[in-house]
Amino acid sequence: MILGLLATASALAAGGTIVVESPEEGLPIVVDGAPTGLLTPARIEGLAPGFHTVSVQGGCHTGSLKVLVEEGATQLVPLQLDVMEGELRAWTEPAGGAIVLNDQRLPPLHEPGETWPVPCGTHSLQASLPGHHPTVLTIDIAGGERLDLPITLEPIGTATLVLGVEPRKAEVVLDGVPLGAGPRTVEGVVAGPHVLVVRLPEHREHEQQLVLENDQTLELSVVLEPLEPAVAAAPPPRRGRALRVTGLSLAGAGVGVAGIATASWLSSRGDYLEYLHRSGEEQAGMREAGAAEAWYAAEVRPDRDRLLLLSGVSGVLLASGVTLVVVF
Repeated sequence: MILGLLATASALAAGGTIVVESPEEGLPIVVDGAPTGLLTPARIEGLAPGFHTVSVQGGCHTGSLKVLVEEGATQLVPLQLDVMEGELRAWTEPAGGAIVLNDQRLPPLHEPGETWPVPCGTHSLQASLPGHHPTVLTIDIAGGERLDLPITLEPIGTATLVLGVEPRKAEVVLDGVPLGAGPRTVEGVVAGPHVLVVRLPEHREHEQQLVLENDQTLELSVVLEPLEPAVAAAPPPRRGRALRVTGLSLAGAGVGVAGIATASWLSSRGDYLEYLHRSGEEQAGMREAGAAEAWYAAEVRPDRDRLLLLSGVSGVLLASGVTLVVVF
């Protein structure tokens, strides 16, 4: 009996051991496709030597690893987890609506069995269609699951806009869409806010915010005001005329300076003639004393120098003035 118990214990102790770990704890462990009833992390003993496939799956994660078990040895099995995916096929009724998953618009599906791959978990789904109320849903997709989801959108009511415009050639634009020129009745306008614009060249543009109710008929009359004609600006003064006026002024100044120079010359000439007509004896006496030269330098020469200076200034002013008048 004792020998039988020892044989049984030896048989149980035969084989190898694995220690299974995963980043997320509490996942069920499967060895070679058979559930073990254990959750990660766990120690599994008594595995036959050789290769075994160890896997876990739970929630939205799965992981698998092939390990070699050796007799009497303990093998660590660190499993890496991948996020599982499901499949989604959704459509709107009426057809043609836009579907947005987690703020990202999904591309259209063209084949009957075509689906969108969606990560496992909880997601926000939005569906919209012009003229219909948008719908927001919360969906849960498990790993490997396919979800077929029809979305029914409720229609929004419409209204009628009866519009009169003056002048009749004015263009009508509703929400940025040109509707044509002149008075018109627009039916089937989706209830809600809208922007109406009426415009015509050379007239003040009319823009109006509208809020239409379901089954409402709104009558509007828009009269555009003509723009006031622009007042022509006074032409700038002609440059040539201003330059001619300046030339005349310079020429006049030149004539004035010439008159001053002439008067100075006449005065200098009289003094010089007086100096020349002094009696010979008086000049001789003055020369002996050097008084004649001093008198000339004090009385005659300053008038002569002033005459030369004023003559030059007069000539410059007169020439500049004549040039401006003639050229411009």
